Amino acid sequence: MNHNINVYKKKFGIGVVLILSTIVLFLIYITFSKISLNKSSNKYFLISRKEIINNLEKQAYSNSKINSILKNIDKYPNELLELLNKNIETVDFVYNYPNHLQKNKKSISIKDYYKSGEIPLFLQWDEKWGYDKYGDDYIAVAGCAPTSLSMVAVGLTGNTDINPLVVSNYAYDNGFYVEGVGSSWSLISTGARHFGLDSQELSLSKSSILSTLEAGNPIIVTVGPGTFTSTGHFLVLTGLTSDGKIKINDPNSKYNSSKSWDVDVFLKETRNLWKISKL
Repeated sequence: MNHNINVYKKKFGIGVVLILSTIVLFLIYITFSKISLNKSSNKYFLISRKEIINNLEKQAYSNSKINSILKNIDKYPNELLELLNKNIETVDFVYNYPNHLQKNKKSISIKDYYKSGEIPLFLQWDEKWGYDKYGDDYIAVAGCAPTSLSMVAVGLTGNTDINPLVVSNYAYDNGFYVEGVGSSWSLISTGARHFGLDSQELSLSKSSILSTLEAGNPIIVTVGPGTFTSTGHFLVLTGLTSDGKIKINDPNSKYNSSKSWDVDVFLKETRNLWKISKL
């Protein structure tokens, strides 16, 4: 009899451990599903420095700035070299990195970027803030979420003090940055309120996206690997063209921001999205 009780207790104990383990794993999954791998060049996905240099050498013949970078390669961190390797638009930004180290930091003014009634385009690799650190990385590399939130905050409130560096510092200081990963989705869902914004999660459907944009509300989206990123990325849907295409502000690309996009691209690649309005 006692033997049967002991066997039962042992099986019961094992069952409890398995249940608790399952719960813990589920909670971990939920937590990380709400963190975007939103680095234009995530350090855990870096190709080797040698591969980066080999790739850049192929472009050096037609680009004098890349040629100069290669001649002074020891002055450049891996993160910025890979940023350039992935995005030729950043060539001037990366090229000027050594000069940045010799300059005194000046206050940031974005008043020239702002036009009433519009969502301004800020690039995470703008020299005004792109060299600054966001956690363990550069805003140029990992700052797509703060830059997206900054664009919407300035556009909706008119407050030009809310630049990407201000939002990045707020995100880091308040736990919205996850080291080695990027920004938590909660920066958009809850952190937006700090900047005078209301954030409402939307369902991922054609009707919800189009109706929100038709009503004049911008949408911040986080997308997975595909058209815009090889890891994860935040960007802003700013409105609609006359033929129903979507206008965007991509903080990592002037080129992408100059194009109009079919809604199907976002239906396929979006991981989450939020309608943003002024409080």
